[in-house]
Amino acid sequence: MTFRLVTADDVCTGAETVLVAALPVLIEALGLDEPADTKPFVMPTTWSQVPTLEALQSARFPAAAVTTTGTVGDTRESSTGVDAEWLVRVGMFDRGADYNDTAHRIRTWAALIRAGLLRHRTLGGIASGLRLAGESYRNLPQTSAARTLGGCTVDVRVKVRNIADLADLTAPVVKSTDSALTVN
Repeated sequence: MTFRLVTADDVCTGAETVLVAALPVLIEALGLDEPADTKPFVMPTTWSQVPTLEALQSARFPAAAVTTTGTVGDTRESSTGVDAEWLVRVGMFDRGADYNDTAHRIRTWAALIRAGLLRHRTLGGIASGLRLAGESYRNLPQTSAARTLGGCTVDVRVKVRNIADLADLTAPVVKSTDSALTVN
């Protein structure tokens, strides 16, 4: 028997897994691990799945978060079952030496996240497709953050085919939907 029940957690975990594998390769290939004039880019020690990106509170930066607002658009019936699309948000928070350095670091993180996700659009096989939905900068976990702390968000729409295949599940069959109501 096989069952398939895809959850928002599966989609977020797929995005995190892809990025944990892809980001070090990109950082090294672009020479960001040993830059001449700024601090090196290192992988986040914190990866969190949080309700909102702003909920990430970490003393160690860089720190990353993956979340989803849920499905977007209408689900669709297809020959393989029910297909759905999730909006997945990846956030990265980091510190720089000053505002310009912080802005550069955050924009670079956004580009790295975007490249990693677009290069691995199936998120390890869970998704049937992925497309960029947006990118924003200066997202902060608190409202009065220092100018040396910054954040970015990369939004992607993740399409998943056949999100609930429970055909092989042995479950009770509803034989009637009639109900009786007696009023006293």
